[in-house]
Amino acid sequence: PLDVVRTVLGRAKIKAIFRTEKESMIIGGEVLEGKLVEKKKFEIWRDKQLLGDGKIDELQQNKVEVNEVLGGSEFGIKALTKTLIQAGDILSVYDETVRKKEAL
Repeated sequence: PLDVVRTVLGRAKIKAIFRTEKESMIIGGEVLEGKLVEKKKFEIWRDKQLLGDGKIDELQQNKVEVNEVLGGSEFGIKALTKTLIQAGDILSVYDETVRKKEAL
């Protein structure tokens, strides 16, 4: 059997929506804690309710593509998601590691 271990990398508050397409959105915000990392998955939270999830396709800081953005910094991301993100939403970015369950 396999175990999926989820590690939260960071949380970010969305401040602006720049473009909305069918399967993706261009959004901007600020990292509240931890860090955002390119190509990682995220959950979308609004008023303490989980709305959906997605994946960071491209991550930018000051209009330059970067691999990660640290806490306190502003960012722009191309998010792959079917959930409509709004300003004020919180993104919880996480990493998933699959490992074999250890026999007790």
